[in-house]
Amino acid sequence: MWFRTWHFCGIWVLLIAPQVLWAQSSHTVQIAYRVQPGADWISELTTDAMMSFKVVEDRGIVARSAERGVRFPAQANLVNRQSVRHTTSAAEPDGSFTVHLAFLSKTAAVRDADGNEHVMPDNSALVGSRVQARALPDGRIDPTSMQITGAPEEKAALVRPVFQAMFEQMGALENVSLSADQGASQRVELMMPIGGIARVAIGMDINYKLVDVKEDIAEIDMVYVMDFGTPDQ
Repeated sequence: MWFRTWHFCGIWVLLIAPQVLWAQSSHTVQIAYRVQPGADWISELTTDAMMSFKVVEDRGIVARSAERGVRFPAQANLVNRQSVRHTTSAAEPDGSFTVHLAFLSKTAAVRDADGNEHVMPDNSALVGSRVQARALPDGRIDPTSMQITGAPEEKAALVRPVFQAMFEQMGALENVSLSADQGASQRVELMMPIGGIARVAIGMDINYKLVDVKEDIAEIDMVYVMDFGTPDQ
């Protein structure tokens, strides 16, 4: 459950990667989690997480795992790498435009104590699939307009409510202003359906630091600290 949750958090970070609304040579920028027309860029994300696993309700998993040499509680260093291409059309006369997301690559691995990575099969990968949706003039994405192509229907049915929840909630995030001598922080509260079996409350504390602005291109350092729970916690 939690590995899948972490995977979807990675998708969230890729899909709502902040876009700079404007950047000035005075090293002042404003960023927003809303899409803009006429864009074409690739976001790449690497997550390197040390995760702890414990059995809360044993239904035979402890004995079966012991047969394979796994003891609980256990720790694992999980590494995920994925990339998504974001393209948007020019704005229509009413200001709306089309958003396209293409999932380019995805790998998952376990890193051992010697630093070697062992690639794991990843059935959740969406490589080769595409998401299309309609964006409103203010950059918010209409979740009801979303279409998924290039993925088996079973997998599309699994991730569709996740994407819809992402698109619906990302539009509520406030813009963030940064300057060379003034960073910023933002608290994001999400409610995500995971695998059609549960809703998970995800909290993210995001710290932003403006590193540099060159030729109106901003370099921003971002640190995400996440916590997970269920709605009744």
